[in-house]
This record gives sequence, C-alpha cells and structure tokens, in this order.
Amino acid sequence: MTIGMTKGERITFQEHRTARQEVQRAKILSQQHVHPDPILEQHGEGDVRMGVTIVMRPPREMRRWIIEVQGLIKEALGETRDALWYAPEDLLHMTVLEWLVAAPDQQYTVETIVGHLSKPEALNFLTELPSDPPIRLDKATLSYDESALALSFLPLNSSPEAASYPVYRRSLRNYAEELVRETGVMAPKGRYDYPSAHITIARFKQAVPSEQIDALVHGIDTVATRLQVAQTDASWTFDGPLHIMSGRIWYGGGERLRPSL
Repeated sequence: MTIGMTKGERITFQEHRTARQEVQRAKILSQQHVHPDPILEQHGEGDVRMGVTIVMRPPREMRRWIIEVQGLIKEALGETRDALWYAPEDLLHMTVLEWLVAAPDQQYTVETIVGHLSKPEALNFLTELPSDPPIRLDKATLSYDESALALSFLPLNSSPEAASYPVYRRSLRNYAEELVRETGVMAPKGRYDYPSAHITIARFKQAVPSEQIDALVHGIDTVATRLQVAQTDASWTFDGPLHIMSGRIWYGGGERLRPSL
C-alpha cells in the first residue's frame, strides 16, 4: 500500500481499482461460478502452510464498521450467505510484506526470517512507523472476485507537504522493504501485480450453484453501492505499530514476533 499519494496518483489508483472490479465482475457472471478456498472448505483442517508477514491492523472503530459491512453482505445475499467465510474481527488486517515459505522460489525458512526480524534493533525499526505525517486511508470500496470480498481504500497523507516526500517515503511497502534488507533478509516479491490497499473481509468456502450467481453478484453490488453513497465511516488513520506475524499467517493469524533477548 502507498503512503501520501499525490492527487494524480490517487486518480490513477481509483481508475485502476474501478477497472479491475469491472473485469472481475464480468468474469464471475460469464463463468457462472466462484472458487472456494480449499482449506476453508475443509474447515481449516490440514493447513500446513507457513510464512511470515508484516501487517497493519485497523483500529477498533474501523473493525466494528467492517463487521457491520459483513452484516449488510449477509443480509443482501440471503440463502447464499453461508457460502462465505467472514473474517473475524481480530484477524482483520492489511498486508504490507509477506514471505510465503511454501513458494517454490522461497530461499528462507520461517525460522531464518524470524531470527533476522526479531532482533530488538530490527524489530523496533520495522514495527514503528514514521508518525509524521500519519497514514490516512479513505474512500472505501467493496471489491470482489471469484475468491473473496475486500474493502479497498485510497491512501492519503494527512500532511499538505506529503507530495514533497521522496518516492520511497511515500510507499509503505518500499519503506518496509528497505528496512528488511538492512536485517539481511531479501524482501519478498509481492503477490499482486497491481497497486492495492485492501482488507479481505470474506472468502468463498463453498461453491455457489450457477443459477444463484446472478443473485449473488446483485447482492454484493447492492452493498457496494450503499457504501459509496454513505462514506462517513469509511476512513481511518494509521500511525503504527506494524505487526510482524509468523507461522500459520493465512487469514490474518499467526504468532506475533517479540524482540529476542
């Protein structure tokens, strides 16, 4: 995600997420099916995936608002609501960096990464963000594809001098990558080929009958339109700390790293 986007960058970001959503919506309607998460389909059993991630946790007010949005989705989807797994409040997060240890090209183990990142001097630098200016995220949009639903935000720096900051300073991901490299660990490759500042709030855990796909999409679109009209609660300010999680990090879980002695 990006810190302190200029007006031009925000327009590009907005155009991108709008265009991507149109593509994903058309894809679901044309294929007439969704892709359930195989682990959630098995109620989380047999999940041996391991990794390390650096995440932002939304404040309590934003978490409560997201739970309300999940409630609107359940209401709008009717009988298809149970096809989704809804992220619990304590697992809501926005990913900054993520090492997927199961990835074929991954050169590190969880223990190796944790060993580097959990040193006191490294952990303090990685978890504490520049507090001036804080990161503000607004203009929440409900986005979705065949796998999940998410709230996508537009990053905005609350300082009028934000545009004068160097490029690396405006990008939280780049800032974190630079700090990670200083610990001796190679920064991970991003999972997304597009700019993203989102919180996944639900994932498909069951297939949806093809005859119910149109109604599913209509229900989600109804909630998305409602959120666009009422934006009063759809923004938040993040000024740290970041959380470094290890182990079974999927869906927002894992064990939080603490400084080693």
